[in-house]
Amino acid sequence: MKKIKALLCAMFLVISSVIISACGKDTKTFDSSKFTITNTEHDYDGENHKFNVGYEDLEINVAYSLDGKTFTNDFGVKEVGEYQIYYKVTYEGYEEYTGNAKFIVRGVSLTNETTTTSYADFKAAYDNVKSSNIETLITIKLYENSTYDQNMSITNKNVVVDLNNYELNVDGTTTEIVEEENKSASLTIKNGNLNYNLGLAQGTITEGIIAAYHINEGASMTLESVNMVTDSTALYPEGNAEKLKVVSSKIEANVYAVTTNANQLQNIEYPAVIELVNSEFVTNGRIYDSTDGVVIDNDDATILINVPITVTITNSKISGNRQAVIARSGTITITDSEITFSGKWLTDKTDSYLTKKWDSGNEVVSAAVVVGDRSEGVYVYDKTTTLKITNSKISAEGYMAVYAYYEGADADSVVVTMDNTQYTGSLINKNADFKKDNVAVTTD
Repeated sequence: MKKIKALLCAMFLVISSVIISACGKDTKTFDSSKFTITNTEHDYDGENHKFNVGYEDLEINVAYSLDGKTFTNDFGVKEVGEYQIYYKVTYEGYEEYTGNAKFIVRGVSLTNETTTTSYADFKAAYDNVKSSNIETLITIKLYENSTYDQNMSITNKNVVVDLNNYELNVDGTTTEIVEEENKSASLTIKNGNLNYNLGLAQGTITEGIIAAYHINEGASMTLESVNMVTDSTALYPEGNAEKLKVVSSKIEANVYAVTTNANQLQNIEYPAVIELVNSEFVTNGRIYDSTDGVVIDNDDATILINVPITVTITNSKISGNRQAVIARSGTITITDSEITFSGKWLTDKTDSYLTKKWDSGNEVVSAAVVVGDRSEGVYVYDKTTTLKITNSKISAEGYMAVYAYYEGADADSVVVTMDNTQYTGSLINKNADFKKDNVAVTTD
């Protein structure tokens, strides 16, 4: 008789949200709308943390799990990261309830090979990188918006900064990426927003020609899926840097988004490669005036190449006001891209460089695309320049879309090819004062 009663007590008949047992007791189900989950974020402090689960009018028992299988009341997570945490709720007279929620320990993680260390903020993590002797790949990952009050310079280190869809604000001087003694140096920044302030608004710099990132001899840098804004020049690879690559990103800069510099590299080899892919480059030409603060003068050149290197620009947008692209040397290939030129710098100005020698940097003719060179003693290097624009569009209504100039030196040549490319404005492939041999502008 006792066995029969025990079997009956184990049998349940489910009616609506109440379970009626053969023993006369009923078991309720939790109403998911009455649960509250609080404290789902904590700042890293080296202690264990978890979120809190509550239920209306009941003091429930909660156990936690990271895998959804093994639950415990003695639970907490300490290390920086984003977690999916499962919880199991029990209360006498109620069915067991299982749910899950996102939990974040704010801070920054640093991974070297197989070891991951948590830090309370980006400064603590990156300062550690700069002062360490680690030469293997280091990855820093953000789990909060972060700030850094100095440059990000590294020597003989390979660093990846994963912004992880957060924002990094840097206030400092130029970041130097340096390779020495035939070792390796690289900096990759990806997946988020990057703001680099060099002090234009404060008058620390008065022109936007100071670079945020300077990629030195043998070093490399990559931006991937980054929205970068700087009050000065963004990326400056030396002609003998290893590589600069920008992928699926947007760079908004002051004078130059990407620039090289030939002044100190006149008698050495130029192996650098620049790849700009599926990205957007915008410059807005500002200066600092001691009376008026930051003012717009539209003096910019979005991409400037003045050393004999290889540059490929694919499926990208380039916008400038004095120049959008300057090719004074090298092999530059632009494919499936859009170049937009406002001509704003020319407002109330006469372009004197149409009739005189060019100077350094973007002190050249104002046009959407400028190719070739007309300087005397400014640069001493092979100024052979090849520019090919294919399946692209140049918008320069009322201005010069392409201005190509050839000095006539026997050792140099300037070749411009436009293939299947639409343009507004004019194409100029001659200079009234000099020869125009070996200069080709085609619209085939």
